[in-house]
Amino acid sequence: MKKRYNSSLLIFILLALLVLGLGCGRRWSVTGSSFPKEPQAGSAPKVSEKRAEEISSSAGPLVAEKEDDEISQRADELRSEADRLAQEADNLRLERGKGEAAPSALEGDSKEQEATRRGSASSGNFIATKDLSDILFDYDQYLLTEEAQRILQKNAEWLRSRPRARILIEGHCDERGTVEYNLALGERRAQSVKDYLSNLGISSDRISTISYGKEKPFVAGHSEESWAQNRRAHFLFQSP
Repeated sequence: MKKRYNSSLLIFILLALLVLGLGCGRRWSVTGSSFPKEPQAGSAPKVSEKRAEEISSSAGPLVAEKEDDEISQRADELRSEADRLAQEADNLRLERGKGEAAPSALEGDSKEQEATRRGSASSGNFIATKDLSDILFDYDQYLLTEEAQRILQKNAEWLRSRPRARILIEGHCDERGTVEYNLALGERRAQSVKDYLSNLGISSDRISTISYGKEKPFVAGHSEESWAQNRRAHFLFQSP
């Protein structure tokens, strides 16, 4: 009877210890291990340094590409602005010149210089001759065309055969453009012819120049054909 009582008491104590152990819940631990902690709300998992470097290196090309796009876009904007300003400048030049005059070509001369520079000689002492052919110029140009150069080579041959003759080169323009500007342009045309003849061996001491601008047109009219004939260098000569 006493032995049975002791067995029942032992079983009761074991059950009590078991219930007590279960009631401890997560606070119960085993030597060498523990239950994992629950993550706190709002916390982010840590990234290793190596992984962070990989992310940074992969994002680098994307950032560089975006910067390149922004630079290219800005460059396009600047080019567009430059084109706009250039167009406005051209419009302003046209408003000032209104014709053959293009101020950008002769802007180094002041208006006072353009108005007073007519040349180095008077045409009163010179006469015309059919042996010296005039040359024509393109619109708003003082450069010599190939045809003009061929004519000047023939004129140079005539001058070599008369070593004591002097010539006067008149620079002329069509009616379009301001008076001041065309005087300067006509002088450039006459000087261009003089320089070419000098290069062919004709002494510059024998050559004088004068500019009439648009003041003495060779052909009356307001057409392209008339303007083309009035853009010329005209030759006069003086025999000793």
